[in-house]
Amino acid sequence: MMRYHASPDVRAQVWDKSVPGHIPDTPVVTTTPRGNAFDLSLALMGSSAVLLDVGVTGDQTLGRRAINLLQPEGGGAAGAAMAGIICALGGWPMICATGAGFGIAALVVDWIGWSV
Repeated sequence: MMRYHASPDVRAQVWDKSVPGHIPDTPVVTTTPRGNAFDLSLALMGSSAVLLDVGVTGDQTLGRRAINLLQPEGGGAAGAAMAGIICALGGWPMICATGAGFGIAALVVDWIGWSV
């Protein structure tokens, strides 16, 4: 497949007309980095993903703790129970629609100026 697309006939008919000047005349040769540069970059990317995940989870946990400290009687049990019922009734689309509905209701309440 690559040989077909790299042939001089296809290059003249297709590539030079559609993207003139962007295809090099000589073949492009790729090489792997010397030493452990590839292994090191892969390890750094993996550890960065783990650290990002830990940070996001910690942020969500601390945010939930702050909400519970502001209004401890609110809790999260009512929302979890409602989510279970809604999921049983309509699945994931109903969960999404209910979440959007609560978001819109919160915007309307804020826009009207009611305080809860």
